[in-house]
Amino acid sequence: MKVKTAKELAKLSHYSISGFEKEFKNIFGDSPYHWMLEKKSRKIYSEIKNTNKPLKNIAEEFGFVNLSQLCDFSRRHFKTSPGKIRKNAGNVD
Repeated sequence: MKVKTAKELAKLSHYSISGFEKEFKNIFGDSPYHWMLEKKSRKIYSEIKNTNKPLKNIAEEFGFVNLSQLCDFSRRHFKTSPGKIRKNAGNVD
């Protein structure tokens, strides 16, 4: 979760970006960007659903500028708001 881009991941792997992307796609069947986005989405969903952390804190932890960006991300990727995810999980008092 510390790596934000495919370029950073390629550098850590000692590959050129083009070589890394090609090899990554051969192994995982997806682009590094989409793969990383999927992992980030799952982690965000889990944090919202399974913790009682304030949503503002979750937004900050994942690099969103504000809570509104987290809400937009949630609606785009999960088709619902973070509040509804949490409410449906039974984590709201």
